[in-house]
Amino acid sequence: MGTPSTGTPRPGVRVGSVSEFSLFFRVRPGHERDLRKAVEALQSSPGYRPGDYDMPIASIHEARFVLFDGDTRLLFATSFDGSWDAYMEDFASKRPRG
Repeated sequence: MGTPSTGTPRPGVRVGSVSEFSLFFRVRPGHERDLRKAVEALQSSPGYRPGDYDMPIASIHEARFVLFDGDTRLLFATSFDGSWDAYMEDFASKRPRG
C-alpha cells in the first residue's frame, strides 16, 4: 500500500517516486457512442500504449480510459513519476495527441 506524501494534500497515492491517480465520471445520456469512438481513437494513437515511448508527457507510465456499466460510466486511471504538481505542469504544457 502507498504512503501518503507530506505537505499539501494531493489526489492519488504515491509509492516511492511513482504516483497514481484515478477519476470516475458519469457519461451523459446520448453521448455514449461518441465517447466510445473518442476513447478508441485515443487508444489507437501512436504513443498511447506502454512501450511506444512517444508520449509527450514522459513522466506517464500508463493512462487508461475504461467505459463500463453499459457505457454509462468512465474511468480514467494513470500512474506517473514524480509529484502531482510536476505532472499537472507537464500535462498543461505538453498536450497529449488525440
